Amino acid sequence: MFRPIILFFALCAAAFATVTTTSADRRIDELDTPLTKGTANEAEVQLALQIAEKTRCDPNICFAVDGSGSMDVTEFQLEKDFTNLVAAVVAYDEQARFAAVQYGLRPKFISRLTEDADAFLEAVHYTESLNAPRTFIAPGLAGCIRQFYYLKGEPKHIVLLGDGRSNFDSKLPPLDPVSIAQAFLANPNNTISAVGVGFDADDTMLTNIAGGEENVFNVGQWLEVTTVLAELVGEVCGLDAVEF
Repeated sequence: MFRPIILFFALCAAAFATVTTTSADRRIDELDTPLTKGTANEAEVQLALQIAEKTRCDPNICFAVDGSGSMDVTEFQLEKDFTNLVAAVVAYDEQARFAAVQYGLRPKFISRLTEDADAFLEAVHYTESLNAPRTFIAPGLAGCIRQFYYLKGEPKHIVLLGDGRSNFDSKLPPLDPVSIAQAFLANPNNTISAVGVGFDADDTMLTNIAGGEENVFNVGQWLEVTTVLAELVGEVCGLDAVEF
């Protein structure tokens, strides 16, 4: 009697996985970015998709995107492409929520928190760089935190993207990025990942913002950023909580 019921739910689960995987493949194909081209990048994307499926990924995630003048046009485009690539992969569950804030001298919302993954991808795609003369990370983090205000008790994840530089930050709490990050991380359900690209100097600030070296991903150039995709997705989706 129970076997047909179990089979029914198994078929529903399989159908759901197929639909979500197909949606992810479609979104990734539509990105049309060099970050998904080539054997190595394709393999990394597939591994990331497997992680999202295994964890049944449904994050509340906000991207803090570097819009300072230290990012040239090509780098900013690749930064947007990577933001959308991560979002496309982790949108495994329709309950996943996305937001993005661009930081420069002042923050600018790219997308307020939404469950509409396609609308989020479109908003990021059409965003133009602030090309700000300074890099002020703190408002980018604070902007993401504000987007999570009504998600009481739910896990929240911030992905901080950029070249790792900050030349306009208060050194004193509560306006410095580290203090803002630490207040957010005081809730054990909250996490921050920092992706620093093309910056080989001391990454102490990114480490302090993310709460540890294990949460910082350093890459030489934006064309190589896909190399950290699967590891980042694992962190966002909570891979350490499941067997893989």
